Amino acid sequence: MDSDNLEKLRERLYKKDESFSERKKRWGIRMFNRGVKSPPTDWQHSYGEIEKKLSPFPMKKIFIIVIIFLVLSVIAVLFFLTRGLNIISSGNIAIDIKGPVHTYGGETITLDVFVENKNDTPLEMASLLLEFPEGAFSEDGTELVRERYSMGEIGLRGSVKKSINLVLFGEEDEEKNIKTTLEYRLEGSNAIFAKDAEYTVKISRPAVGILISAPKEINSRQEMKMDINIVSNAENVIRNLVLQVEYPSGFQFSKSVPEPTTKNNTWLIGDLGPTQQRNISLYGIIEGQDLEEKSFRVQAGVMNKDNVFISYGTSAETIAIKKPFLDLTLFLNGENTEKNIVSPGNYVKGEIFWKNNLPTNIVNAVMELKIKGITLNEKSISVSNGTYRTFDKTLVWNSSGLPGLNLISPGETGSGRFSFSVLSPLPIISVDDKNFIINIEVQIKGKTVSESLGATEISNTITKDVKVASFLQLASQALHYSGDFENTGPMPPKVGSETTYTIVWSIGNTSNDFSDVKVRAALPSYARWLSKVSPAGEEVAFDEKTGEVVWSIHSLSAGTGILWPAKKVSFQISLMPSLSQAGSSPVLVSDINMTGKDNFTETIAEEKKQDLNTILSNDPKFNYKEGRVTQ
Repeated sequence: MDSDNLEKLRERLYKKDESFSERKKRWGIRMFNRGVKSPPTDWQHSYGEIEKKLSPFPMKKIFIIVIIFLVLSVIAVLFFLTRGLNIISSGNIAIDIKGPVHTYGGETITLDVFVENKNDTPLEMASLLLEFPEGAFSEDGTELVRERYSMGEIGLRGSVKKSINLVLFGEEDEEKNIKTTLEYRLEGSNAIFAKDAEYTVKISRPAVGILISAPKEINSRQEMKMDINIVSNAENVIRNLVLQVEYPSGFQFSKSVPEPTTKNNTWLIGDLGPTQQRNISLYGIIEGQDLEEKSFRVQAGVMNKDNVFISYGTSAETIAIKKPFLDLTLFLNGENTEKNIVSPGNYVKGEIFWKNNLPTNIVNAVMELKIKGITLNEKSISVSNGTYRTFDKTLVWNSSGLPGLNLISPGETGSGRFSFSVLSPLPIISVDDKNFIINIEVQIKGKTVSESLGATEISNTITKDVKVASFLQLASQALHYSGDFENTGPMPPKVGSETTYTIVWSIGNTSNDFSDVKVRAALPSYARWLSKVSPAGEEVAFDEKTGEVVWSIHSLSAGTGILWPAKKVSFQISLMPSLSQAGSSPVLVSDINMTGKDNFTETIAEEKKQDLNTILSNDPKFNYKEGRVTQ
């Protein structure tokens, strides 16, 4: 730019009322068209028109939008302030359960359930659902599991109360949780809404008190007695109370008064009223190492619907084992076990070991053994290096037969042997002749001499029981001319023709009750099951896929077949021989076997029988010429 132009510009700057309209136009265009160096050649609007189009109208629109937003916000705030409190919320429903924090087992407690509706809308068809823990009962003895209580309608900002009486049983310090659920509906809706709450109470005293009386110390393999006293601490009757004892290892149960209900550790006490008591005297032999502690755990409670034991009270007792001065160990048939079982007619071989556990000598020792039981075959008693005194049925060992008994040095051992057998058949005359036991009692005595105490007599006694097993016997026969069914078809059987037969099974049992007895057999593919069973009530099943026949007897009393008739069942089958079987005696029933549990000895008895074929040796009218298939 030259000096003349600069001068003209200076004059215009200081000139009154001078304007630069062309500069405004360029600036405005740059402001609204950034990045464009010069306006298009066809631009027809002046700067004033551009300012009018681009600046005033957007600002008015923004202002209007802001005003509308503020108005809507005010309306929303006013709506929530006036109507928002009417929205239904579970947070506006309060469930308060009032009851004791602690309770005695078997004590009646009252729970007051308060429900408050803080909403401005009523709750319709409201109900309380209570889920109770195990050991919860009503006052009349009904077990409580899930109970529903109607609460009706709970008005707006209204409240209701429900009182519930119940009895809780459980262990000391056991916590019982009760879950409460309020279910309700809203006006005009079928949906069900829920609100939960929980209540916890602790059992501070068990419903059943158990007192155990037993020796604090006992010699190993020495018989012991334990007295168990059960007393009810409950305000209400305890129904169907059961007592269970957990024995330590090395304990052998002998007997109890009263006898156990099941196995050897469970007693059904029955109903026990407030302050009532029951007593059980328990006898057994305990074995262990010197200074070893043996713990017994006694529980009283009930069996739930799933046959699971629920404890209402527990007690424990610990007995210390001390080593006897003169130790005794009795082996029967080579084993030193808690369970000793022998079958009728079989022998029992015994061996007694002794040991001096003192630091001094034992002198002039004598060992005696007594065998008791009506099933003992007295004529079979035998003793090695000893004598048998018949007047008191006692086996005796002394230094004349066993010189080692004259002087037993510290740590020295020795042994004596004997044997006997069990009668067969067993002496079964009445229903009381069952569950036979042969009892063996061994006692050893001697003297020890010390400078301080002089001569002192020491002794030790051990006992063992031998349970006599029961004979479970099966008779199996095939018939045609006799039996419970009328049989048809040619005799002897003929190729291509059908002949029917009757299969008869009968079971006898001697001295012990049996359970879960099953007789099984298989029918060959050429034999056919005719679905005829006698007596009709017997449980006989046939599997067409496997051809197996199973006769099930859930319980079989001792003396069956002796004191009353044997257990018997008959079923009918048919045989259609093929040409390949001509001249042979086809098998009718095979793989015949019987199993059953001896409830007294807790062992499984088993017997197998020979296959039955067309030679009917047990049918009185059968001719042996009829036993082979003809053409």
